[in-house]
Amino acid sequence: MEYSDSTEMDPSILLIGKQLSSCLIHEGVERFLIDVGPFLSGKAVNIDKDTLRRIFIALPKPSNNFSYNVPVYSNLDDYQLDADDQLLIPTPQELFKLALTHLSEAESDLLAHKPNWHFEAARDFININFEKDYEFIDSAMLLVPFVLENPQNLVYEDAWWFANTLYDTTVMVEGEEQAIKTLYALIQLNESPSIQSFAYQKLVVINVFDGNIEKAQEYFDKAVQCDSSHPWIPETRERLNAELHKLKPKGVLKITVFIVLIIFVIYQLSSG
Repeated sequence: MEYSDSTEMDPSILLIGKQLSSCLIHEGVERFLIDVGPFLSGKAVNIDKDTLRRIFIALPKPSNNFSYNVPVYSNLDDYQLDADDQLLIPTPQELFKLALTHLSEAESDLLAHKPNWHFEAARDFININFEKDYEFIDSAMLLVPFVLENPQNLVYEDAWWFANTLYDTTVMVEGEEQAIKTLYALIQLNESPSIQSFAYQKLVVINVFDGNIEKAQEYFDKAVQCDSSHPWIPETRERLNAELHKLKPKGVLKITVFIVLIIFVIYQLSSG
């Protein structure tokens, strides 16, 4: 049996997405086989019971710690199709993502409360629920505290991806005021300089929009101190510099007016 590393999943497996999603909750292989049997009956698919068992075993779920590792099978008959008709079992992560897309709102809430999560699985859960629909956002937010418990475990790209998703989600659910409070909380995560830099840069953008350029400059300096190689630094710097450039003519004008005013006062005093 081969595993696929492609995003193009075998259509036969796509058909059982709903049954896979139920497995995340009940975690019973026999129930899975019972659910799938009548559903696939009469359909032109290339999946037998041994293959279904392999798919079930490969599916990340609470009982296997949501493992993304390809499992080692035992006590299962070999299953091979002709070379031209080989069924490729998706990777565990692909199976998990397929199952997540078919979860109901109630099932998503229930799964989020299950134990044994790891970061990658939690990340995929948050991301997919965030993309599905508004009512799934609460489910996604249930795993946010888990991810924030150990921010040092976030690899570089995941760190600012997560922070951005968290900020956008908070804006949608609770409004910008609460989202700004979330940014201040992210700033406290000393274990993840990338998240801190992201939070400071968001505050730069917010303060630029509000016209608080001095504060924006202060936050930008802190963002650079936290993580000078953060991928958003150049864009944030460009945005801040554009606003500073707009202010320069105004500053020159104010100084000119002030000088003219002083000259006028001196002239008035001397002529009096």
